[in-house]
Amino acid sequence: MHRLRKIGFALMLAAILVLCVGCGGAKSNEPAAEEPAVQEEQTEAQGEETEVQEDAKQTGQPDDYSVYNSYRNVLLENEYDIRNYYWQMDSNGEFVDKYEFDGNGNRILPEENTNQCIAFTDINDDGIDELLFMSAENESIANLHIYRYDTDLNEAVEIEYDCKSKTSSEKGYLCDAAVAGGSRYMVFKGNKPGILYMAYIITDETAYSDMTEFTCTPDGEMIRNWHARNRYSYYDKSDEYYLNDEEVSADEGSSYFIQARKNYGELIMFSSYTDIMSVFEHVKSDSPAAMCFDDAIDWLDSKIED
Repeated sequence: MHRLRKIGFALMLAAILVLCVGCGGAKSNEPAAEEPAVQEEQTEAQGEETEVQEDAKQTGQPDDYSVYNSYRNVLLENEYDIRNYYWQMDSNGEFVDKYEFDGNGNRILPEENTNQCIAFTDINDDGIDELLFMSAENESIANLHIYRYDTDLNEAVEIEYDCKSKTSSEKGYLCDAAVAGGSRYMVFKGNKPGILYMAYIITDETAYSDMTEFTCTPDGEMIRNWHARNRYSYYDKSDEYYLNDEEVSADEGSSYFIQARKNYGELIMFSSYTDIMSVFEHVKSDSPAAMCFDDAIDWLDSKIED
């Protein structure tokens, strides 16, 4: 009996030792001790990401991909009309693209379109680039279109404006007209944030010179501050000035053209050089921000990939 008790007691001790060893082995191999730290890091990372997203919502600044991809889509949708604007000239008065006509009088498009008629620049000083481009409405008229990225709609939307130039479109867009003696245009930023200028000249027996100043607001409006026009007749030498469609003295009218020249900031694009309006002297040395279609797409792709 005593012997049986000893055997039972020994078996009990062995069982306790086995249990202790098993518990110790499980505890030493358990990775769970690190899980709280990993979960804590993930929680912190998620918190930082949420904070960045909230900051982006508060500042209204979209990511570059959304902005530039939307502009890329706009350009691709208008590619034919952009490439069909072929009569832009350089500062020497030479056509940027060399074009020819076939036996039926149809224009032969160049293999590579090099017109510098697309630009990206922040015109309303909100930290987001706007898209500007010229596109042909027909065989002799091309209009300037301006798009901004709407952070509420998350897409590119066109900005309406009225430059009131002599041969502007029905919507009042700045245009390049391949008619009469031809037209010249310049688009440039002022040296103060949010100020944009459009200069326009068309000549024949009479030269019409237009200068318009805009304030570009962060919410996408282009407010016309003033529009000045000069009408000069080569026939009778008459020289008339108008401010917002009201005739004014030569001193007052010319002062607005001088003001625009003094406030010159950055050249965005131009059709060709002219010495009739002195503000065009800036294109002699400054390079426009505008680029051709293919370069614009490559530039957008680089922004999207970054």
